[in-house]
Amino acid sequence: MHVLVLPSSYPHPTSPSSGIFFKEQADSLHQLGLKVGVVAPIRRSLRTYFQAAMPAYAQMVSEVPTIVREYFAIPKFSKFNDFQHVSIGLRLYDDYVRVHGTPDLLHAHSALHGGVLAREISARFGIPYVVTEHSSAFGRGIVTAEEISIAKRVFSEAICLISVSPSLASDVEKRIPTTLGRWICIPNCVDTDFFSPLGPPQGGLGKFTFLTIADLNKNKNVDLLVRAFARMANRGSLHLNIGGDGAELLDLQREVLRLGIGGSVKFLGPLSRRDVLTALNNCDVFVLPSRYETFGVVLIEALAVGKPVIASACGGPDTIVERHNGVLFPVNDVDSLTRAMEKIIDQYTLYSAEDIRVACMTRFGSRAVAAQIAEVYGKLRVLI
Repeated sequence: MHVLVLPSSYPHPTSPSSGIFFKEQADSLHQLGLKVGVVAPIRRSLRTYFQAAMPAYAQMVSEVPTIVREYFAIPKFSKFNDFQHVSIGLRLYDDYVRVHGTPDLLHAHSALHGGVLAREISARFGIPYVVTEHSSAFGRGIVTAEEISIAKRVFSEAICLISVSPSLASDVEKRIPTTLGRWICIPNCVDTDFFSPLGPPQGGLGKFTFLTIADLNKNKNVDLLVRAFARMANRGSLHLNIGGDGAELLDLQREVLRLGIGGSVKFLGPLSRRDVLTALNNCDVFVLPSRYETFGVVLIEALAVGKPVIASACGGPDTIVERHNGVLFPVNDVDSLTRAMEKIIDQYTLYSAEDIRVACMTRFGSRAVAAQIAEVYGKLRVLI
């Protein structure tokens, strides 16, 4: 079967880590013996206009034929941006077909915007499409009426709908009831060859380090973690590392100073993928205190390294965190988060890094997830 992947983000020259799990999934499908290609028009914010030159076109070097082109999205002009996305995507599709042939199936990631392109290609050329939904906009209530209308059309014409978590499927169903009962849940994947232990755990060596990595915005709720950590100042040599950048950075730095824990908290700044791996290996526990997550890829990256995790029960993490690998706590509950952190310190020796990693590979490893997707493709073959 020949599958063309249409992601809503993808690694490209300006942002080599963007949408990396889409690439890992495509590569794993290729390794299973499927013919796989990628066409990716990539939206770029005007805020980045002076940060890096815009490559007009990029044919990526990979075993999976990949064509990427960036374009600038204009704020508040959503219809024009959609027009750009589809127009550029159609040109890239023509370029792809000329070299690699017509695909049997399109696989779009997120109705907005990969699904919009898939629907247009399907309408013009009669190629069926699958949609995997990832967007948190449905659960966070920030999807507009116009976007709901567009997503409804995309979902209605897809031959299969996949969600990365049951909670996300439920959130979409609440806003688009026509999707009710149509969802298959297949999780995101992690490259467990890359995300692997670089050394023994640190726990019990006199220094204990918590880590969080996130876009520092209101939804990630890192201030809750800072406040919980401050309550544990009397527990000895504890440290908190915060990776990432965003609108909340200055407020978080001020809160750390106000609470008098500046000597124990380190802001790591923006992290490359290699930096994320290093930070995970240098911590004892990873913490994700978000208000809402459709999945939580960084959680499975931590598990792949063998680290126990603490996460809010905010959707996606509910199906990732289990007794053997960490602790869930109620959303935005600083008392419960503090207790979870104390519990994991006291019971740290009960967590097996090897068991955590092996279970992660079985559930979320790229090859395991690709096998689930390939099974879906096989069942759809009779409809193509």
